[in-house]
Amino acid sequence: MKKICIILLSIAVSLLIPLIPTAYGAFCCRDCGISTDKCWDSGICCDACHYVGCNCSDDSLGGLLIPICDGELKCPIDAGGGYFHTPNHVFYCNCTSYTECHWEELFSVFSANITDFELLKPDNDPPTIGPNGIIEFNVTVENDGILDWTNDHAFVVVNYTKRGEITEHTLCTNATNQASGETKSIVCGNDTIHEPGIYDFVAYVIYEGLEETSVLDGPTNPIAVKTIKVEIEIEFLGLETGMALPCEPPELCGANYTRGQPLEFAARAKYWVTPWKYVYCNGLVESPDYCTASFSIDFGEFNGLDWTANDRWEESYNTKGLICDIHNLSVRVSKSGVESKVTKNFSVSCTPRLTVVPNIVRSSLGQKNKVIFNVTIWNPTDEDKTFDLEMSSKDDFIRNYLYFISPNAADCIPPETCIQKIEDMFVSNISKIGYNSTPVRLSKAARVGNYETSFTATDQENGETYNAKGMIMIYGEGMHEFSLFWFFVLMISATFLYARFGKDKNRRA
Repeated sequence: MKKICIILLSIAVSLLIPLIPTAYGAFCCRDCGISTDKCWDSGICCDACHYVGCNCSDDSLGGLLIPICDGELKCPIDAGGGYFHTPNHVFYCNCTSYTECHWEELFSVFSANITDFELLKPDNDPPTIGPNGIIEFNVTVENDGILDWTNDHAFVVVNYTKRGEITEHTLCTNATNQASGETKSIVCGNDTIHEPGIYDFVAYVIYEGLEETSVLDGPTNPIAVKTIKVEIEIEFLGLETGMALPCEPPELCGANYTRGQPLEFAARAKYWVTPWKYVYCNGLVESPDYCTASFSIDFGEFNGLDWTANDRWEESYNTKGLICDIHNLSVRVSKSGVESKVTKNFSVSCTPRLTVVPNIVRSSLGQKNKVIFNVTIWNPTDEDKTFDLEMSSKDDFIRNYLYFISPNAADCIPPETCIQKIEDMFVSNISKIGYNSTPVRLSKAARVGNYETSFTATDQENGETYNAKGMIMIYGEGMHEFSLFWFFVLMISATFLYARFGKDKNRRA
């Protein structure tokens, strides 16, 4: 009998075991929060995920099964609920009581935090670029939401506005593929800012769905970048005195120098702070408009330029080492890290030349012993030469007052022995790529007038002649030289003074 009872008990236990899951787990479904299958005694299994307090129904979104909360199912008040998301939305099953459950749309699952926004280029201080400068930023972003970003939904955007304007422009947009909790740094840059001005840059993180666009973080504090445009002007010196000759056309070579002459030029620069306002550069370090300048010949090494009292950079470069051809002069100016360069051509000649500097001289009547011209013979050839120098004038009167002064006049005792009269010939021996200068003295400005004086240098070897001219302008200061115009001015002034003060005197009398 005992054995029969044991057999019946075993049979009963074996029959009850299949019923245990029914009692303690109504169904099995995945807990999508931890990606594990579990058995549940309440709720529903919808789209392979467990939900509490909601029905699984078919809706109009292409036949998808989504949980619909109708409040009919009970769920424990401390139940965690579940999440459901479509391509554009994320929902959370929120139960406020045992019988009241509803789906809430969550945007916090898409969240971002810009932890760093810094300027990489330009790297000068203050940040300043030229019209073709590169602007580059580093944006560090943390995905602090609960869902991963796909590269077609989340974007890092850097926008800018020109200070004083409202219109916003996009510098760059970078899509990001970033897991939840991941931090990434994105380099964002472009070189499209060409117009001078001050620009303010800010960064955003934007989430774009199929139906809406959300700003997850931003704008950041603005970073200001100044854009300036530097313009350079080059002027060849000596054109007005005949030391250099203008070239035709000027774009072929701005000035023609004889080899051995100094290449003299000046440079100015201005920088545009807006499309309508510019400021001239200053070469003094303490100036807020301080700029640096340098030059090079034929695209060689750059050398610094000196700022002068003429409020410009000036340079005198010896052409002795240049071949007789067209050369390039480049001037480079830098302002706050922004550089600009301009190149102009000049020509170097190997033909001997005669110069008179200045080519126009002014003297007052009666002035004595004035050095008025410096006459120079330039020998740019590779051999020594001897020249005869002669001075002449169409006006016989002025010829009696003009004298050559020997180059070694300081060594002459008495000095008169170094002065040659106009009818004398002055012989000059000039070495290769050299020159010889001879001063001309006006012993007395004896008569008012304009007097053209001619100079001729003759190469004793081949008879070639080279000519130059100078103009002497003598103006008067005495009443006998007073012009008719100023005479009438004096008469009118006297009449006015008499009318003004003479009448007053008669009234007082």
